Parts: sequence; structure tokens; C-alpha cells
Amino acid sequence: MLSDNYFKLKTFFQPKSKWGRLWRYWLPPLLWMAFIFPLGNRIGSSPFFYRLVVKVVAWINPQASLRTIEIIYIVLRKSFHFFEYGLLAVLFFRAFRQDVHQNWSRKWLFWSGSGAGVYACLDEFLQSFVPTRHGSLLDVGIDWLGIIFFLGMLFWRYYGKFSTPAQEELGEVNPQPPGIV
Repeated sequence: MLSDNYFKLKTFFQPKSKWGRLWRYWLPPLLWMAFIFPLGNRIGSSPFFYRLVVKVVAWINPQASLRTIEIIYIVLRKSFHFFEYGLLAVLFFRAFRQDVHQNWSRKWLFWSGSGAGVYACLDEFLQSFVPTRHGSLLDVGIDWLGIIFFLGMLFWRYYGKFSTPAQEELGEVNPQPPGIV
């Protein structure tokens, strides 16, 4: 049996006000965006990260060639793109969904992917102004692959919670999250 404290705690973390919902659901994607922008522009390309990869690879395999180390470094950097923008898309979806537990709108997938994709393009564009960096369409493509993969997995995993296109056409689902006017 669940205690009364559990229900009090659950009620505490479900804000009823518009501002409470904004803080709870929109703050995580905004904080993630603030985190990945400087991370990608400073830490991801820094000599520190490269040296860290060299040390870890040399520790695992002291006979590793420079070519092997560079391939591992590139794969790690590109993997970060895939995961960081995939996670951003999922956080956007969570912000659109808010407290809705059934009849999720498929439009939220589109808006989540679009928001994360636009931010990925903006990030790469702004990198072109950083002296030690350059914008890359390959990176944008990897970002989009991560977005599509993560949202696809979310759709596949929770397929039953999504409304059908017919339900959306008939207006049986609210395409706008609660608390947003």
C-alpha cells in the first residue's frame, strides 16, 4: 500500500498553474540547449577532449596507432551530436505532452523534431563564426538522424498512446498541450 506521503509528493510535483507547468516542462529543454551549445563549441573541439581520448585509448590498447585514435575521436564526437540532439527532441516532446497521458498528438513529434532540428542548424551556423570551428552539414545530418531515431523510438515504444490521424482530424485530441494558451 502506498503511503499518504507518496500522494502528497506526487501532487506537489504536478503544478496546476501555467507558470508551474512552464517551469516543469519547458525548463529542461531550455537548460539542455544552454548546456549543449557551449559544450559543442568549446569542450567538444578542445585539445582537452582529444588528449582524454588519447589517454583512454592508450590505456586500453598501448599499441593503438594514431589513425585508430583519430577514428575513435571522430566517432565519439559524432556520437555526441546524435545523442545530444535526440535527447533535445525527446525533451521538447515532453514539454509539448505535459500531463496528457493518452491521445498524444502526432503533431507533437513534428514540432519536437522541428525545434531540435532548427536548433541544430543554428548551432552549426554559429560555429562557423568561431575561429577554431567550422559549421558542417554532416553534423547537421547526424543531428537529424539522432532526432529521427529518438522520436521514432518514442513513437514505437508508446504507439498505443498516440491518437490516430482520424481522431486528430475529428478533433478528438487536443493538439495543443494543456496550460499553453
